[in-house]
Amino acid sequence: MYREPLLVPYVELVLAHSIAVTADRLPEKLALTGRAMHFAPTNAALCSRAMMLALAGENAAALRLLDRAARVYPGELDDVVSQLRELARRDPASFTPLLELATARNTSRRANGDSSEVPAAAERR
Repeated sequence: MYREPLLVPYVELVLAHSIAVTADRLPEKLALTGRAMHFAPTNAALCSRAMMLALAGENAAALRLLDRAARVYPGELDDVVSQLRELARRDPASFTPLLELATARNTSRRANGDSSEVPAAAERR
């Protein structure tokens, strides 16, 4: 299926959603998450890309992308904070800035009473 040209973007999107946030094969992971993000800018694709950028030392780009994802998908910040907390334990230098940003955005969202949860009916559209 991966070799079928029409399906490649979909396969890459699935891979980007589940890709391990590690430094092995980082150039390939950066390329993959970049393509997936442009094909379908889902929260998972955007956050995966931001995490890969952080691993690559592109901190400013990673922070900008995560900030944009947090603004578009504020209701998904709990999961992002949880994942970043674990990553920051393993690699504080790469992931602590992202964790701090996601935590600040999530705290602000909660303080403003914004649950930003997508109603079930809207998810099905």
